[in-house]
Formats: sequence, structure tokens, C-alpha cells
Amino acid sequence: MTDVLEKVKTWLEQEAEGQEVIDEYEGGLRPKCTDGTDDMIEGRVESANALLEQIKKWESQETWESLAEQGHSPQMIESILADKESER
Repeated sequence: MTDVLEKVKTWLEQEAEGQEVIDEYEGGLRPKCTDGTDDMIEGRVESANALLEQIKKWESQETWESLAEQGHSPQMIESILADKESER
């Protein structure tokens, strides 16, 4: 699964490179396309960036398994996860 996730992240990063197109017309280097093409690029960039941020958030969350691997007792794991949940 990690290989697939890495491929997804790479693809999303490539999609986010569409920001260069947006920067061109926002910076006055060229006019914005009137056929909707630039609007589609904006949507793809926004979606890619939002999903990349969500993946980073998910990846940074501690899980039962990661805490157990760190040597925490089941009671301590429950406490850590409960504290993190209450912070949200």
C-alpha cells in the first residue's frame, strides 16, 4: 500500500504544479482563458493541495500500533489517544 500511496502523492504534487499557470494570469503575464480551462486547472490545484494536506495530517496521527511499537502500555495508549481526540 505504501507504494501506491507514494505514487498518489507524487501525482498530486504534479497536479499542484498547475499553480504556475494560475500565477501567470494572476500576475498579468497572460490573460485568463475564457473557455474554462484555467478554472479547471484551479480546481485541480486546489483539490491536489487539499488532499496532500489531509494525507500529511493522517500520516502524522499516532495510531494504536505505532504507540504499541514505542513500548506504551495499553492503558497509556488509551490515555494518549483520548487526549489527542479531546484536543480536536
